[in-house]
Amino acid sequence: MNHLPDPSYLIEIDEEGFPMFSGIRSSDEVLNFEILGNIRRSEPPRMASRLMTEFDHGKLAWVDAFDDPLVVQSIDVMDSKSPDAFTAKFPGKLKANFKLQELQVDAFSRFHFFVGESKIPAVFSRKAQAALLHIPGVPERLIKAPVFRISESPAEDSQFWSELYDNGGDQWELGQASPPIKSRFLNVLGNSPQKICVPASGRGHEAAMLAESGHLVSAVDFSERARSEFQKIYPTSKVEYRVENVFDYFKKNSGQLDGICEHTFYCAIPPLDRVNYWKSVAGALKPGGLLFGLFYLKTHSGGPPYGCTQWEIREFSKTDFEIEDWSVAKDSIARRQGEELWVALRRR
Repeated sequence: MNHLPDPSYLIEIDEEGFPMFSGIRSSDEVLNFEILGNIRRSEPPRMASRLMTEFDHGKLAWVDAFDDPLVVQSIDVMDSKSPDAFTAKFPGKLKANFKLQELQVDAFSRFHFFVGESKIPAVFSRKAQAALLHIPGVPERLIKAPVFRISESPAEDSQFWSELYDNGGDQWELGQASPPIKSRFLNVLGNSPQKICVPASGRGHEAAMLAESGHLVSAVDFSERARSEFQKIYPTSKVEYRVENVFDYFKKNSGQLDGICEHTFYCAIPPLDRVNYWKSVAGALKPGGLLFGLFYLKTHSGGPPYGCTQWEIREFSKTDFEIEDWSVAKDSIARRQGEELWVALRRR
């Protein structure tokens, strides 16, 4: 039997890779070693399952990491005769070996790799990455490092998404509006009607909910099948449902939107294309407009759905947005507990 932690028991890991208790960073190296060294998948061998850990004589806890849960503090060359092999050092004196060919690069030019059978993601601190790149010959060998969390799925192909609906591959479907969005949108939008877009709307549960609250809502999706499903479920809805490329819609509505509701769109976008997401969303919103909704905190490789971290969302959003609300949702459905980041970001 696979024992799991209590749903409410979690250990936060800060952006420098240190476990935290009640918002205070742990300085106990023995405890840190145990917590970090025992991080594993909750449903092995499913690599998309949530991370958990075990410490203090069998206590189980979920892992809530701001960035990758393992953050490289420093490196050592394993063997001068093997220039591609290194040892990464983490908080708590935890160590893991890696080879240069295992490294992947993200949109911020940071290097990552996966540790152990559970493929726990690790990211280099700025100091550790600088040390690695100062080793003679290393920069040249990393020029063609693969992209972190990338796969070959044709995520921008409308046929790809329609076939998922046809073949029962729409595992994001809840049959209702997402509970965290449903419980929070009134607090951030207020009561006055707003012009809102729900990108990658699917069957349109969030769009229908927002329209029922009096907002002027456009749902946009690649898939004609998605629109057809929406019309069957909500035949009297006032939502304007458009089948087109979301980024084309954003461009045509530059500076015209009061709000954009994020839910399962960002996780469908390949990691290197996410720069375009943030530029497009910022461009479509009016000054003072609101990006609100959920981002999918996943740690596995590949996609869609492609994972992200709180660190990534903060770094991408900080130029054009101010944070109004930010928390890991506590009222997600069971299979998404601890994996949905609720945000409300105000366009500067």
